Amino acid sequence: MGKLKAVILKAPGTNCDREMRQALTLAGAVAVTMDFFQAAKRPKSLYDYDMLVLPGGFSYGDYLGSGKVFSLMLEADLAGLLLDFATQGRTVLGVCNGFQVLVNSGLFSSGERKVTLRANALGRFECRWVKVGVEADSVLAKRARKIIKEDFELPIAHAEGRFTVADQATLAGL
Repeated sequence: MGKLKAVILKAPGTNCDREMRQALTLAGAVAVTMDFFQAAKRPKSLYDYDMLVLPGGFSYGDYLGSGKVFSLMLEADLAGLLLDFATQGRTVLGVCNGFQVLVNSGLFSSGERKVTLRANALGRFECRWVKVGVEADSVLAKRARKIIKEDFELPIAHAEGRFTVADQATLAGL
């Protein structure tokens, strides 16, 4: 298996693309950063990559809600491509605001939206460390399990981070 090729989509306000590129490089991937507007002009160029990443930050200032404006742009310009990319077994990763963008873009729902990110249970911005582990059975998780043998801690910082599904069938489908 050759080196994983990853593209990081940068939009106005995202600010963690450098850290993401460094993390992917340290994990053995070949990572490049591409401006969203460049990708929208040449969407088929994204198929040159095995992994598409949306980094953290505050895309478009989060003025309409976390990741909302960037997600609308994805829906308008790349929605079919994102879904196709994912259904081909390629990895689509959203970290922090990037995950908020993916949830808002409808990638996890076909038709009626059945997933969302709600305000934190405490009703305020949270900034703390949480314990995480590798649970999913994706290509990325399989690669991660070779490196990560036990749970580890990561920082979180968000006000809208409570992943919510409409029902158990939706959760099972994910």
